[in-house]
Amino acid sequence: MADDYLSLSGPQRRALLDTALQTYGWVCCICGLPIRDGQESLQHVIPRSKGGITELATNKPAHKRCNYSLGNRVLDQETALIENGEHYFTKE
Repeated sequence: MADDYLSLSGPQRRALLDTALQTYGWVCCICGLPIRDGQESLQHVIPRSKGGITELATNKPAHKRCNYSLGNRVLDQETALIENGEHYFTKE
C-alpha cells in the first residue's frame, strides 16, 4: 500500500477500510464498541502527521466520531488492540 493516504483514490481507500473491517471486525479500536454501517472509518494507529504509514497492519477500524476526536494524537498500542466492548457493560 502507498504510504500517503491522500494519494489513494476513493475506491482504494474504501478497499483498505473494507479489508480492515474483514480482518479486525466491526469493532472500534478506540472505544471497543461495535461499529454500525455508515459509522466506519480507518484509524491510523500512528497518525500520518507523525510518520504513520498507510497499510493494513498500522490501520484499524474506528467510529468516525472516535477517529475525529482522537485527532493526531498517537493511539496507545495497548488500546489499539481490538476489544469486544464487553467491559462497558459489566462491572469489575
